[in-house]
Amino acid sequence: ANELNHKQSVISFQTLESNEASLAQVTVEDIAHKFLTAAQVNLRKAVALGGWSMGGAVAFEMGLQMEVAGRPISKLILIDAFLADDLSFDQSALLAPVDSAQALLHYLRMTHGFSINTDPAQSNGHVQNLSVALILEQARAANIPDASIPYSDLLSLIQISRANEIALMRYQPRQRYAGEVVYIQAAETAQHVGASEVIKRWQNWCTKEIVVHTCPGSHLQLLEYPQVTDLAQILQLQSVC
Repeated sequence: ANELNHKQSVISFQTLESNEASLAQVTVEDIAHKFLTAAQVNLRKAVALGGWSMGGAVAFEMGLQMEVAGRPISKLILIDAFLADDLSFDQSALLAPVDSAQALLHYLRMTHGFSINTDPAQSNGHVQNLSVALILEQARAANIPDASIPYSDLLSLIQISRANEIALMRYQPRQRYAGEVVYIQAAETAQHVGASEVIKRWQNWCTKEIVVHTCPGSHLQLLEYPQVTDLAQILQLQSVC
């Protein structure tokens, strides 16, 4: 938000709170409805919706719910966002105990791109034989911020991340979106085999042709400096703000 001009207000949301009941049952539709209710969107003024990663699916669902309610939307911005068919879900990690090494390593990989250097003498190459302490030690050495927070807080983040991933895995839009859509793809994502299929799958759920832009960096870097400056420039060029 700091990189954008200040002609419009920007509202951001965290997907879930750790104290919400039945996190495993939360759906993308639930999250979208919660955000719209919390934002108290002005029914008469057009707003731009946007989301990065899983947040793109939430923003898309918000757009669908706003269309049904007759609320005006200027543009929908999908930032390196994916649908369930674009992702490979690690079912074993999602079913593992939240305080297990497997769940921790999966969380750090998904949120920070972290991978551990395994010592065959210690782990025999199997994640199940790694300890939480060893993973956290290497994550701290790699300056992963989440590895230095209180362990109880880290467990809450893992639980929230898991709920988000399960919600996305189950999400299927119920209808096509009729408004304008801009898709901003990370340059490294665009280089992957099948990257064009990601946009095609979004296009299947959109009535209008999606406008595609590429932003320097990787998926995890888009909201960090200096890539976030390039992202803000694209948004400004699209008259989003």
